[in-house]
Amino acid sequence: MWSWSSSDYKKSQQRKEVDKNLDKVCEKIAENVRNQIEDAKKGICEKVESLKAGLNDPVVCYERMREGLIKAGEGLWQISNNIKTRIAQ
Repeated sequence: MWSWSSSDYKKSQQRKEVDKNLDKVCEKIAENVRNQIEDAKKGICEKVESLKAGLNDPVVCYERMREGLIKAGEGLWQISNNIKTRIAQ
């Protein structure tokens, strides 16, 4: 009887130790995964910011060209009105 319960006790203790070890291993794996995700997030955010900046350059250029064309159009309108006024005189 004693050997049977002793064997069960040993198995129980071994299971507890295995569970503890598995918990430690799982926590280490989870920590590694979290770190890898954070590192990947940082890299992705940097790439997104770089892409935003790259996409923003043509937009800024377009806006400047648009403003220049609007001013040129206003200038041409004034010249046209001046010509019409002189012809009418």
